[in-house]
Amino acid sequence: MFDLLSGLTSAGLIREIAEVRGQLRDRQARFIPQRVHVGDLVVSGQVHVDLSALDDYIHTTADNERWITRVRLIKAMAAKNQLPVGVIPQSYHQIPNGRIVGSGGFAIQNAHENLRTAAMNGYWDYDFTACHQAILAHFGDYPRTQALVDNPRAVREMVAADIGCEYKPVKTSIIAVLFGADDGLYEKKCAVAKNLGRNKVRAFWDHPWVSEYYNETVDAGRKLVGDVDNFHVALSNKLQNIESQLLAVVSRDKRVDVPMYDGFMSTESYDTAEMERLVEQETGYRITITKEKIRHGFSNFEGNRATG
Repeated sequence: MFDLLSGLTSAGLIREIAEVRGQLRDRQARFIPQRVHVGDLVVSGQVHVDLSALDDYIHTTADNERWITRVRLIKAMAAKNQLPVGVIPQSYHQIPNGRIVGSGGFAIQNAHENLRTAAMNGYWDYDFTACHQAILAHFGDYPRTQALVDNPRAVREMVAADIGCEYKPVKTSIIAVLFGADDGLYEKKCAVAKNLGRNKVRAFWDHPWVSEYYNETVDAGRKLVGDVDNFHVALSNKLQNIESQLLAVVSRDKRVDVPMYDGFMSTESYDTAEMERLVEQETGYRITITKEKIRHGFSNFEGNRATG
C-alpha cells in the first residue's frame, strides 16, 4: 500500500507521504505546474536535466565550490519523489524593467555557463545576436555598432588582439560600455578594470573602435530615452525592457523551457528566419537569431534525459 501511495504521489495525484519518528504521515505536497505564466511569457515550471552530464561536471570541472554545491542541490531535487526522476522545478518573477528572472537555488537561468550546459545537454539554445546593439542600430547610421551586430566575434577578437587581452573579458567589457562603465582603475568598482586589469583600461578606451562605439551608443541612447538623469541606468533598463518584448514575440506559441533574457532554451527546433520576420513585423526591430544544440562536451549522452 505504501508503494502504491508513493507512486501516486510522484505522479502529483495525492499528498506526499513522509516518515516521522517511525510512523507514516502525510503532508501537503507543493503543486508544481508544468507551465507557468510570467509577464507575457509562458515557461516550463518543470525542466528535465541530464543527470549523467551533471555527474561529469562534478568530476571534471575546474569551477569553484559554489557551483559544485549548486549541482548537488539540483541533483538532490531531481531525485525527489514529488517529480519524475531527473526533473526539477523552476520558478520566475518579473522585475520592473520587464525581464523574467529565475528564482531560488535551482534556477537554471542563473547558473554558471558550464553547469547550465551540463544540465541542459541536448536542448536547443536560441540567442538574439548582440541584441542591445541591434536595438540601438535601429536609430541611425552607426557603423561600429552595426559591425558588432553583423559579426560580433570578429569585432571582439580584433579589439582583444589590438590591446593584448583575452576574448572573453573584452566581450564582457564591451557589454559593460552600455551599462555606464568608465575608465576608472579601481578593480572592485570599475567593470573594465575588473575584466581586463587596470593596466589595460587606457588601451581599451583609447582603441579607435571602442571610442567611436561609445559615442554611437550615447547618440542612439539619447534618441531612445532622451536627455535624462542617470542616463546609462535609464538606457540599460529601456534596452532590457525592449529585449523582453522581443522575447515575448519570438516565443509566442513555442515551448520555452528556460528563458535567457536575450533568448531561450527549448527541447523543440524552430525556424529562426521565421522568428526574425515576426519580430520585425511586430516591433520594427531587425535582429538576428541563432540556434545551436547544447552539447556538454563528452560522448554517450544522447537519450539520458527523459522527454516530455
